[in-house]
Amino acid sequence: MIIIIGTIFSIGSFSYIYLSKVTENEINSYSDIIIDQISQSFEDSFSGVDSIINLVYNYQVLKDVMEKDIPTSDFERLTLAHQVSDAMLNIAMLRKDIEAITLYTIKNKYVYNYSKTATFDYGKDDFFTQKNWYEKVVNYDGKILVQLENNHSVDQSIVIYKMIKGRDLKKPIGVIRVGLNFD
Repeated sequence: MIIIIGTIFSIGSFSYIYLSKVTENEINSYSDIIIDQISQSFEDSFSGVDSIINLVYNYQVLKDVMEKDIPTSDFERLTLAHQVSDAMLNIAMLRKDIEAITLYTIKNKYVYNYSKTATFDYGKDDFFTQKNWYEKVVNYDGKILVQLENNHSVDQSIVIYKMIKGRDLKKPIGVIRVGLNFD
């Protein structure tokens, strides 16, 4: 009787240990697959955003606003701002998760801001070059800088910064900031 109980106990213990190891390996395998898929999804998403950011080079008005002097007359400034707004709207419409696009011009210290609520504003800002993110973007030398941002609300957004370079692709002329909301 003891031999039968011992045999059953041994087989049960061996089965339990074997099944727990197999289950653990399967769980680890599936976890790795899920993490790889999530990681690939984020990489694809950021790659897409980087491509969208590079569209800045396709809009002459955006390059002009970063490389040339700001017009002196109010009418010319308003016309230029309207053209910049249209270009930023076109870029923002390419992805539904873009909640804001901001363009910082280094030469003139101007900031153009477009948000998904269809608001657009612009103006002089001498202080953006003193902010923490600016130094990081300069040091990244053309690569995207990704930060998590919480605007004093429950929603968090991912903010992507990238240095925009001039026609020679050497001299920085501006920074573009794209805010993404993955809700």
